[in-house]
Amino acid sequence: MKLLANPLVSSLVGGLVYLLTTAILMVRGYVPPPPPAPAALEGEAHDPNVPPATTDPKNPPPSWSYFNPDVEYLVKELKDNKLSLGSKERELRELEARIAAERLELSAATQMVARLRAEIDAAILKMKDDEQLNLKRLAKTYAAMEPAGSSKVLLELEPDMAAKILHLMKDDVVAGVLDAMSKAGNEGVKRAAELTRRLRLMQSTAKK
Repeated sequence: MKLLANPLVSSLVGGLVYLLTTAILMVRGYVPPPPPAPAALEGEAHDPNVPPATTDPKNPPPSWSYFNPDVEYLVKELKDNKLSLGSKERELRELEARIAAERLELSAATQMVARLRAEIDAAILKMKDDEQLNLKRLAKTYAAMEPAGSSKVLLELEPDMAAKILHLMKDDVVAGVLDAMSKAGNEGVKRAAELTRRLRLMQSTAKK
């Protein structure tokens, strides 16, 4: 034991043991144990959808059996985006068709309004022409009457209608009618003043 305690002796003994062990292994041959399969590792579950990786680098798996989760995720995302774009494209086509139909309806409604407006304008012009003819006839009739009789009739009419009739009469006839009207009491005086004011406004408008 004291010998082994000597550093020189212990180094020699260790060297002899190393050389003896190396010689025995070289004579018998050393084959390392095969590594465990990935699915056989403790605590690791094997996914049936994922093909096992080959341990032979000289025989790689075929390209069509290659599986990559990231690539599969990207392919799925592209498919989902394609479906979403197709749905949005259909919605845009439906919206475009609806807008086109609404434009046609709006155009038809605009044309109908324009036609109705033209018809109303034509009817108003006709009414004005008819009214003008009637006013001329009434003015001619009242001018042929005595001023006292004409004034009584004009007192019963609306001021606007009476002013239009007087406007179509000659000045001397109008003067006689207003004079007779002013002699019919307070109401006649007020009506004569009102008709005189209206006639003045109509004459100034006609001059413009």
